[in-house]
Amino acid sequence: MQRKISPFKQGRFKTILIFTFITLTVLALGQDRAPNPRYTAPKGEPLKGMRICIDPGHGGQIWGKTRGYTGGTRSVVSSQSESEANLRIALFLWDLLTQAGAEVVMTRTFETRLSEDCFAEPDSEEFKANRREELNIRVRVAEANKSDLFLSIHHNAGANVNFATAFFFESDGPGQNEIKHSPEAVELSKKLANAITQSLGNKLGIKTRAPRHGNYHVIRETLLPAVLVECAFMTNREQSEWMEDLAYSRHAAIAIFEGILEACAEKKPEQDKTAKEVQP
Repeated sequence: MQRKISPFKQGRFKTILIFTFITLTVLALGQDRAPNPRYTAPKGEPLKGMRICIDPGHGGQIWGKTRGYTGGTRSVVSSQSESEANLRIALFLWDLLTQAGAEVVMTRTFETRLSEDCFAEPDSEEFKANRREELNIRVRVAEANKSDLFLSIHHNAGANVNFATAFFFESDGPGQNEIKHSPEAVELSKKLANAITQSLGNKLGIKTRAPRHGNYHVIRETLLPAVLVECAFMTNREQSEWMEDLAYSRHAAIAIFEGILEACAEKKPEQDKTAKEVQP
């Protein structure tokens, strides 16, 4: 048997609906426009005139066993590789930097190694030479394109740790080589590393570790201001779960972008940018 609703209850229900409609209308009219959920770069192209090289660290891990040096770690909750996680952030960052007026050079834009395949034993001289070549290509791409900055994106691994950090290279630090980084390049590298690390901590809501000197090939072997960023830990279960969602990649890209803006928005590059772009 169908149950009837009393006229009193019907009237009360209509009153609630009308009140809700009026309330929502007033709130809507009280705003100039609905909030835009899409993050966009600041207007005015604050990075116009800069050429920034983005290096999504590693590459080719998607194929399973590496065919020579790629390095990198893997998620503890899925088959996602560090190589993939790095590339996702780099592609989002590319878009943001371009919106801000910068020219962007990518060392890679898909899942691949940059050097030829190498099936030598890991401890052999052939394997070591392949590793050097894989990393040297990234530096050559940045320098051949007369980039102003070199930024290498990575994710970390380690037991029971969960911080974001960044590394720069100091010519007088451990691992010093024949390449002498200028004081200006080191100063900007430090400024970038600090701004990006702080921004990652704020945007992702994770701990940070103060940036420090790092003897890493891609930031050691170039004269450019250079930073290697470790966004989060793929061996941390909670952070690995975040990385399954593209929202994480976009948030990390926004954090790095805002760090670059803070450190470089007023930089006025003086290099001749007429050289044609070189890709691997």
